[in-house]
Amino acid sequence: MIKRQRDASTRLDRAKRFLPNTIEPAVIYKRDPSQIPVLEFAVSSPARDSVSLRDWVDYDFSRWFLNLPGVASTEVGGGLRKEIHIIVNQERLASLGHTFQDLANVLAAENQQSPGGRINTGSREFTIRTSGRFKTVEELAALPLWFTANTKTKDIVRLQDVAHIVQTHEDERLKIRLNSLPGVKMSVQKQPQANTTSVVDAVMKQLNWMREQHLIPPDINIIPVGDLSTYVRHALRNATTAVVSGAILAMLVVYLFLGNIRLTLVIGSAIPIAILVTFILMAMGGLTLNIMTLGGLALGVGLLVDNTIVMLENINRHQQQGKTPEEASIHAAAEVNSAIIASISTNLAAILPFLFISGLTGMALT
Repeated sequence: MIKRQRDASTRLDRAKRFLPNTIEPAVIYKRDPSQIPVLEFAVSSPARDSVSLRDWVDYDFSRWFLNLPGVASTEVGGGLRKEIHIIVNQERLASLGHTFQDLANVLAAENQQSPGGRINTGSREFTIRTSGRFKTVEELAALPLWFTANTKTKDIVRLQDVAHIVQTHEDERLKIRLNSLPGVKMSVQKQPQANTTSVVDAVMKQLNWMREQHLIPPDINIIPVGDLSTYVRHALRNATTAVVSGAILAMLVVYLFLGNIRLTLVIGSAIPIAILVTFILMAMGGLTLNIMTLGGLALGVGLLVDNTIVMLENINRHQQQGKTPEEASIHAAAEVNSAIIASISTNLAAILPFLFISGLTGMALT
């Protein structure tokens, strides 16, 4: 994967000289399944426009979730963002002897914040800065640009003299709709090692708390439209159902063939004990429940039941021949030991290659 990314970066560097200088630089990054948002909200309001709704989600709503355990970031998409359009009067600008580039240079040089140094007052020291950014459209319109070339009076040329300033919004690139109303989408991403269900539960708990504290305006509608924990919960529920039903069916089949309730209970008790020991070893090794571990658990329980049936049936046969339980166990284990090892090795040989799968498939498995 690293070699492929390096090769792609090398080819992109070679192709950059053919790309126009006016576009944004191309970026290559690896797609990580852990970067998929675990929770997505759609936010709409019948009383607000798209600009004010986007501002509320950006600067108020999304920041309540950043400090929750396991949350890596929140991303906001859709809606409309504020934008200032400066429509230049070309004839007026040309009559003053200036170009568009001159105007752009003045705007870039004036709309800045710069450090102002430090002030010492004896026991305390203050860091100051010079705030030069425009806060309103009126301040931008009154920006001094140049002096006129009139020799008698040097009048100041302001931006409003050569351009028309309009406060509007950016073009809508992503359309979000909730109940036929324009909306905004907010995605919650978890940290790579965080538990998906724990993060989703924490976010939903925080959302309910905000509603109880009336931190969400009554005109705001918030609905979760994507929940990754749903698939995780369904997978765990299906795995639990499969394990329980498989154990019951296995005990039923064993009882039908062996006709001994004691042997059936031995096999039935081996399944939960094996699962419990497996969970303890997974916790000690820092493993979590995923596709690979659930598949391995199902495979291991199946092998355990098969081998237990073979072993108990052989022990029961030796006991019927008149041997003591100790002698029957020793002789029966010696007879089927090599066959059981060969059976387990065959299954492991078929499963181990999955550990060497690379790419997105291998990342999803692990």
